[in-house]
Amino acid sequence: MQMIATGQGRPQPLPAPTRSEPRAKLRWMALLMTTVVLLVSTSSQAQEKISLSFKQAPIGTVFKAIESQCKYRFWYDDSLLIGCKPVTIDIKDFSLDKALNLCFKDQPITFKIVHETIVVKSKSKTPAGLEDDLTGFVHGPEGPLEGASIRVRGTTNGTITDEKGFFILHHHGVGTVLQISAVGHESTEMVSTSRQLYITLPLSPKKLDESVVIAYGKVTRQANTAGLSQVTTDQLERQPVTNVLSALSANVPGLAITQGTGLPGAGFKVQIRGQSSLSSGTDPLYVVDGVPFPSTSLVASGTSGPVLPFSSPLAAINPADIESITVLKDADATAIYGSRGSNGVVMITTKKATEGSTSVDLGAFTGIGAITRSLQFLNTSQYLQMRHEAFANDGASPQPYDYDINGTFDTTCYTDWKKQLIGGHSSITNINGSVAGGSKQTQYLLSGGFIRETPPIPGNFRDDKGSAHLQASHSSLDGKLRSSISAMYLDETNHLPSTDPTALIANLPPDAPSIYDSTGALNWLGGAFMNPYAALKQPYQVHTSNLIATTTFDYRIFKGLRLQVDGGYNQMLVDELKLYPLSTFYPGYGLTSGSATYAHHSVKTWNLEPQLHYRRSIAGGLLHALAGATFQSTRDASESISATGFAGDALLGNIKAATTLNVDANDGYLYRYNAFFGRLSYDWQDKYMLSVSGRRDGSSRFGPGRRFANFGAVGAGWVFSKEAFASALAPAVSFGKIRGSYGLTGNDKIGDYVYLDAYQPTARPYLGGPGLYPVRLLNPDYSWETNKKLEVALELGFAKDRVYYTLSYYNNRSSNQLVGYALSAVSGFTSVQYNLPATIRNSGWEMELTSQNISGKYFSWKTSFNLTIPTNKLVAFPGLEGSSYATSYIIGKSLDTKPLYRSLGVDPTTGAYQFASAAGGQATLYPTYPADLVTSKRVGRSLYGGLENNLQYGGWSLVFLFQFVKQTGYNYLGTAFTAPGFYGNQPTEVLARWQHPGDHTTVQRFTQDYASDAYNSFSNAVYYGDNAISDASFIRLKNLVLSYSLSTPICERLHIKATRVFVQGQNLLTITGFKGMDPETQYMIYLPPLKVWTAGIKVTF
Repeated sequence: MQMIATGQGRPQPLPAPTRSEPRAKLRWMALLMTTVVLLVSTSSQAQEKISLSFKQAPIGTVFKAIESQCKYRFWYDDSLLIGCKPVTIDIKDFSLDKALNLCFKDQPITFKIVHETIVVKSKSKTPAGLEDDLTGFVHGPEGPLEGASIRVRGTTNGTITDEKGFFILHHHGVGTVLQISAVGHESTEMVSTSRQLYITLPLSPKKLDESVVIAYGKVTRQANTAGLSQVTTDQLERQPVTNVLSALSANVPGLAITQGTGLPGAGFKVQIRGQSSLSSGTDPLYVVDGVPFPSTSLVASGTSGPVLPFSSPLAAINPADIESITVLKDADATAIYGSRGSNGVVMITTKKATEGSTSVDLGAFTGIGAITRSLQFLNTSQYLQMRHEAFANDGASPQPYDYDINGTFDTTCYTDWKKQLIGGHSSITNINGSVAGGSKQTQYLLSGGFIRETPPIPGNFRDDKGSAHLQASHSSLDGKLRSSISAMYLDETNHLPSTDPTALIANLPPDAPSIYDSTGALNWLGGAFMNPYAALKQPYQVHTSNLIATTTFDYRIFKGLRLQVDGGYNQMLVDELKLYPLSTFYPGYGLTSGSATYAHHSVKTWNLEPQLHYRRSIAGGLLHALAGATFQSTRDASESISATGFAGDALLGNIKAATTLNVDANDGYLYRYNAFFGRLSYDWQDKYMLSVSGRRDGSSRFGPGRRFANFGAVGAGWVFSKEAFASALAPAVSFGKIRGSYGLTGNDKIGDYVYLDAYQPTARPYLGGPGLYPVRLLNPDYSWETNKKLEVALELGFAKDRVYYTLSYYNNRSSNQLVGYALSAVSGFTSVQYNLPATIRNSGWEMELTSQNISGKYFSWKTSFNLTIPTNKLVAFPGLEGSSYATSYIIGKSLDTKPLYRSLGVDPTTGAYQFASAAGGQATLYPTYPADLVTSKRVGRSLYGGLENNLQYGGWSLVFLFQFVKQTGYNYLGTAFTAPGFYGNQPTEVLARWQHPGDHTTVQRFTQDYASDAYNSFSNAVYYGDNAISDASFIRLKNLVLSYSLSTPICERLHIKATRVFVQGQNLLTITGFKGMDPETQYMIYLPPLKVWTAGIKVTF
């Protein structure tokens, strides 16, 4: 902290703000569909010469004229201008100092230049009316600090600064002890030595003073009462990923992220604090710069299913454009979003323009990858032994269609199909650049990026992304009006095969013939071989364009009260094309034409949120009031068309060349959502915090009379380390806070218009006209799901907060479940939208620990650790036994607990899996469904977290992150295609099979007969056996970064500001005992996540 007191000693200078570059008129235009938002910012180059021509003008008007011609800004209280004489002046190209002297001549005020601030003060005495007042100016490295808190120690008196950083503290004078604080800056305590104070608060490196983004605002960690976690751009940049969700994994407690597949463009399953709904959407709300963003896949499942069943809309955002991500978890954090925040909120804040000289950033990295791990499959000799043994066990002989062992295939050949299909190397290239800078009034940021990612499969497959980001902001000279505009666009084209080749591995015998015949065409071996490369030559292409445009207008009505209007528009367009060339089918099928499928999906959302913010110092504390409204409209349209009858394969991409078209789907929906919301928060002397929020939601997804609902929350915090009794804990405990919250949120994540009857056209005519048949039953009476959330947390700082610990307990209960309730076939409908009186509880413990282990001049070491222990339970479900959910859920168990047959292992006599019956637990090869579902197992996580270490030595940096997950999942048996012994390869684990009566083993005998008891037992084990579920826990080296930053002297000699070179790794090591593919994706039909090595450089000019 630095203070300047006028009239006492020699004033010390304030830190100089960054000198701005030569400025020119900037025009920013963004097209928001039919609305054009035009922001014109005008500023002139800083001049050393001033020209003025005024006659009897108010002195304040002259000040503004001077500001418009130079980089200097006046600082004064309006009361100082009372009694000033009108100014008459006519000068041209005078120096600033000379011009000021003429303006202030014979005035009751004078001035002092403190760097780029012209401080106006009284000449001889304190202005009338201020004799008993303290005035001051609070400044940070970035400029005047608006909203800084000034309190008189030991009293309830205080105030806050205005947009110029100015404050008046009435009835206090010299000798007053002041406490000054501002979000993101170091707090300080000082004794006033003058009635006019100039105070500088440096940015704070302390975690408690760190600013975090919350709904509709910011707050320091010390004053925060909500359950949230924030990930910064530094953490995001350390990971060579193309989807930001991958970078969040293992970094946020309470956030469970599971990657769906290792293919480019893959999606993720995301849950915040567990599954709270039986069937309604459980994805969190994504908000990008205030605009709601799609959370579910937009690709057509019928088109993308075999290759990209888990796609993610967030892949359409360049991670390099993101400044921070805040995950909101408890009621205090999410209730202000109402029903949209029931499953938690992921707030994405993109990078913004900042004041300063023009800065150019260029960064690039490139690298290669491969699958993390996989199963070992049988070689040719092992495979042939399995097949022959299966026939012997079944007392059968190979048939003419058993090509793999009847002499059709060359049994001396061996092909490792896993290596052939997914054993290659992937690649990734990422290039980003940005230009940013601006003056005090106008700032700009322009960035662009290109990403190319290829999968480790044979063929010319790739995912290309190009992105651009424009952001500009402007403020008026008096600081009352601030406006900004942002436009972010990404265009992606993903080229993949029609099927994930991972799913083909188990279908291929190791003695299968070569891919191509002697002519270079696909080898079909007379129809005996289903060539896997046929799927690789059936291209699937998905083109995605994503536009996010936002604008903000912020006007200060008077001190403490401002009006903010946020507007946003998001348009996401997805076009899919899947081609089936005639050349990829066996000629013996007699097909005469290839076919194609075309799909289009668009989601267009506009969002408008006017808000009033009021801040005021009351009774020694700081009050912040917020009132606002939300108006949102989302239009969703999709269609899918299949086409045949093409004259040749070259025409498949042209729908006009088809002779036969069939509309598979054509849907359109309009979702409208309106709300009014408010929040009151009060912070009394950084010791007691209280926050109350409420929201009234209206959703078009409910019928008349059910469309509106009220939600709200209350949060409180107590910094007990500031109490007198806490002195006994010092110095070991430097900070201590207890916080808690309770509130109600809702859920409307169901289909649109499902409260109405629905009909679908049919080709069958009715009374000579087009026919319709009913597909949905009317029910206008269902209403909102509700979720009651409770959280209690303890935050502790040790050793001057070098060690910071947070322990949270949460308990959420959701009820009034929205489901598609199954109906009897005689009703003519499969289901009806309905509210079930089921109650689900999600509770658990979350822990975060950060430790600055060593903080030296040359070496530092920081550790971050997070842990989550979740519990999910179906607390109540009246009538479960008689419902269609009787075999899906168990009261008292988690939602991911499966009712199962209890396996008794392999029958030593028959060699088949056997199970316990419900009647006395007798062993049986033929359990009865569902009567013999006598046991259960959970499929999911019971503990997860991450451990990161950050070591710095000189210019060197080493950061590594370990992810750990304790869970159960489906092993190779639970994801197997067919029983060992049939056509198709198997994992080497099956070699431990039963062979002779009396054998004791965990793998049943080989069989190739669908009518055998062994096959029946195998099917029961795959679908309902508890032996198909086993431990899938793992520890993974999620991320490793080794980097070196050039020293400042070297950079100066190279005429650059900074340079950093680095090597990054992702998913480098996996430790697990899981018997299957990768323990994260688990299933044998999906490409495992990739381990990736990259090297790159980042340069700032």
